Amino acid sequence: MIIVIAASCTSKQDFVKIKPGMKSNEVIRMIGLPARKQPMGAAMWWLYNDSEKHMVIINNDTVANCTTQKDAMKIMDDALRTHDSLRRKKNRDL
Repeated sequence: MIIVIAASCTSKQDFVKIKPGMKSNEVIRMIGLPARKQPMGAAMWWLYNDSEKHMVIINNDTVANCTTQKDAMKIMDDALRTHDSLRRKKNRDL
C-alpha cells in the first residue's frame, strides 16, 4: 500500500515572483490556493500559512500587492501614526 500526501511547499522565493498586475490564476499556478480568502473593501486578501504568513492582495482579479502580514501591519501602523499626527496638527492650527 502506498499513501501519497500532498502538501503546499511554498517558499519566500515563490512569493518574490508575484508581481502587481499578475492575474489571480497565475498566482494559483505559482503558489497554489490560499489557506483563506478575506474580503477587505473592494479587494480580496489571500492569506497563506507559510512561515512568513504571506498575503496576496487581489483587486479585480489582479494582484495589487504581495506582502507579509507583519509588513502589512507595519504599513497600517505607519499610516495610522501619520493620520494621528496630521489630526493633531490640524487641531493645533484651529
